[in-house]
Amino acid sequence: MPLGKTWWTFMGLFACIFLLSFGGLVFFSFLPKLIQNHLLPGIIEKAGLDGLSLSIRKLDLLGLDLADIQMGEEGKPGLTVGTVKIDFSPGTLFKKQVKTLSISGVDLFCEVKNGSLVIPGILPWPESPGSPVETDGENPRSLQEALGFGVDTLKLVDVRLFLQLENRQIVVPLEATLQSGKDRPDLLSCTLKASPFGQILLGTAEVDLKKQILHFSCTGNDLGLHAFGDLFSQIPGLAARGRVTMAIQGEMSLSPLKLGQTTGEILVPKFQINYQQMTLKNTFIKEAIVPMVLHLDHSPEDTWRIDLSALALSSGSICVFLEDLSAGVSRMNGDTKVQGHFAADFEPTAEALKLQKQGDTRLCTEAGFDFTQTENHEWAFNLENTGASSKESVPWVFMKDQAKFSLDSPLLKVTGTGAGEAGKIQADLTLSGLTVQQDIMTLALPSVHIEATGTLGSGVMPLEVRATLANMRMTTPDVSASFPSLIAVGQCNDLFSDQPRFTGNTSGSNALVKIKPQELSFAGINLSMPLVWPSLDPGDSGQFNVRSLLWGKKDLGSVKTRVRQKGMGILLDGKHQNRLIPDMVLKFSGHGGFADAGFESGVHYELIPHEIQKPLDLGRIYPEAAGITAKGNLSLWGDFIRNANQSGLTLTVGLKNGGLYQTDQKISMEGIETEIFFPDLFQFKTAPRQEIAFQSAALGNIIFENGRVEFQMESPDSLFIEKTMFKWCNGHVETQALRISPDKDEYDLVLYCDRLNLAMILMQFGAAEAEGKGTVNGRIPLAYAKGRWTFNDGFLYSSPGEGGRIKIQETEQWAASIPANTPQFDQIQMARETVKNYEYNWAKVSLHTVGNDLMLSLNFNGQPAKPIPFAYQQDAGKFIQIKAGEDGGIRPEVFLNLNFKLPLNEVLHYREFMDMIQ
Repeated sequence: MPLGKTWWTFMGLFACIFLLSFGGLVFFSFLPKLIQNHLLPGIIEKAGLDGLSLSIRKLDLLGLDLADIQMGEEGKPGLTVGTVKIDFSPGTLFKKQVKTLSISGVDLFCEVKNGSLVIPGILPWPESPGSPVETDGENPRSLQEALGFGVDTLKLVDVRLFLQLENRQIVVPLEATLQSGKDRPDLLSCTLKASPFGQILLGTAEVDLKKQILHFSCTGNDLGLHAFGDLFSQIPGLAARGRVTMAIQGEMSLSPLKLGQTTGEILVPKFQINYQQMTLKNTFIKEAIVPMVLHLDHSPEDTWRIDLSALALSSGSICVFLEDLSAGVSRMNGDTKVQGHFAADFEPTAEALKLQKQGDTRLCTEAGFDFTQTENHEWAFNLENTGASSKESVPWVFMKDQAKFSLDSPLLKVTGTGAGEAGKIQADLTLSGLTVQQDIMTLALPSVHIEATGTLGSGVMPLEVRATLANMRMTTPDVSASFPSLIAVGQCNDLFSDQPRFTGNTSGSNALVKIKPQELSFAGINLSMPLVWPSLDPGDSGQFNVRSLLWGKKDLGSVKTRVRQKGMGILLDGKHQNRLIPDMVLKFSGHGGFADAGFESGVHYELIPHEIQKPLDLGRIYPEAAGITAKGNLSLWGDFIRNANQSGLTLTVGLKNGGLYQTDQKISMEGIETEIFFPDLFQFKTAPRQEIAFQSAALGNIIFENGRVEFQMESPDSLFIEKTMFKWCNGHVETQALRISPDKDEYDLVLYCDRLNLAMILMQFGAAEAEGKGTVNGRIPLAYAKGRWTFNDGFLYSSPGEGGRIKIQETEQWAASIPANTPQFDQIQMARETVKNYEYNWAKVSLHTVGNDLMLSLNFNGQPAKPIPFAYQQDAGKFIQIKAGEDGGIRPEVFLNLNFKLPLNEVLHYREFMDMIQ
């Protein structure tokens, strides 16, 4: 070839190479800006991706680098991407296929509002004039059709998810790899690794682009709850510890976006979550930990099924063991419905310091619930238990402050309706078999029915409550009480308030209280009292009235009481108008309620000073005392006290200038003065050495004066007479101790007599009309058996060296049955003259009982004080009486032995008296 031609050929080739190189340099230098400034805005606008911006750092035959990608609102993007790197070759690029698409430095900002995920400027997806991918109505069948080019591998590196929770932001690091199937370009597989709070969650996914279905799974092994402390700190006071393992798998439709069949299981071998006074943790069986298992199941019909195995929730003094919870959640046409059931056991919390368990303390129950919410945010729910669970239920028994509580399975129904934050909630609770035992007291509440209605809205929840207690009973060995119906009605200004305030009223009718030992009954009790809580000052007054105070079958009168609340207790004051004793009024005042040491109560009562001027027939009070009347100035007072340290009822009875009379039988006692103290009236026991004094007492003709009896009432059936002293026949008499009880029907008593006037003895026994100053001393044994008293060889004698004089009149009956002109008649006549004025050196009186008669024997040694009209006739060998007007007379030393047979019952008139005191 000629040289010239060769040179031009070379120069032409060089020029082509130069032009191509220069053109390529210019093309690849200006192409990124051309694409960024001219082509991308059109593509972004067509796709409807407003707010998307990026820069192209590099574009050549081997790859493309994008940087500074942002999407969302200006100044507040929802998504930022540091770099996007696309690796390809001219050959693969020609086939619209790239080897690797790497995205790194991704920050995604999102938050949850009103139950929906929000990404500023991205989600909810902005409306666009056209579809981002034109597919002629068909779904893309490969990643190449979806993106416009194929990708062998898509990598996401250094991705951070920023989740805004109220005032705190949670950061979740992510990594992901997505690969396209070699044989099936419409099938994509993905692996995901998330590291929330340093815990690792692994996920896999498989996307069928042809069917538009995503299959996914997520697992987390041995996750530590403590690592989520930042999340729990959003709720002050919430703390958690434990380990969690989870596994979730399912599918999702991509067009339209909808979750399909999904199942999952969360296993919690051991955990504990504390919030204020509540603790959520595992349950135990024979001290072995029971793992909590939560099953989730979502169906293609957009319904969820949730099953929970077991967990324990404790709050205060109660622990709830939740078992076999099963619930279904469904959505249709914007409406949401939840329906399910669960079994629960309730028992006192073991950690509660003031509770001591008694055997198996669990209370088992089963309940069903449902909840619906419409698209317009109208909602309704219902919770109702069916009583005891299917497994055997035993009463709930526990101890608190020395009180033992027992309760059967309750019935609870809670319903609610409303719209948005406004609505009404109603609760209906029925408790059965509730009993409380403390010391000797048992309180039984067979049925307690509580109805409550709350109103939601405006940030407050006013509440109305009505509680009905039916057939309430309280018993002790000595006291029983029954309330057919007790009703409490009240209102609360705001249940959610830090200091809620309750106001209401309690009412009850026709209650009955019985005090067994004294046969006292309070019948027809009616109660009405306003209630306020909290309250420190006394509230408004209510009424506590008793229609009839009964003693046995006797109606003692009515009781009217004013009651007021003070704190957790009540104050009372009232009066009792007695019907048996006219014009007698008993006043009382007291308090009752709960304190730190338990229930406390106290009542002080006293009788308005009352004088019984007109003798009162005691038969109105004691039928056995019919015919016996009483008078005097009566007073009484006492206190009832019950607290953790003591319990009892005291009584002090006083009587001044008192009198007892049985006119028909000539029995009387006057000038009675006494003050008797009962430290425990329930036991009917007085203090030792109680005293009754009297000025005079009469049993028929027997007169006692200035007496005093010291005694103790040991029980309703036992009386211990410590000492008896009285003046009789101008002398003094004392007795030894004597105990009267129902297990004894025979008694022995000795009267110790000192300087009794002999003449008065004879007169009071009805032996003779006598006078004189002579006295006798001694002992008179008495015995009581088979309902009568007898004298057993009693004797009285004059003091040695001390004689006396006695005058016995009206002795005509001595000789009434003896014929005249007989030796016996003359002797009787001489004895009659002798005792008319007789001076004795010594005297002896003997008393004993024969049958129903008192045998009284008198033995004297002495002589007449003056000569008697008798002389001794030698011829006749006897004393003969001198006729009136004749001189003479004698003063012989005479030994007299006089015997009297007296009807004892008529002498003493004691039988009716003894019948009364039996």
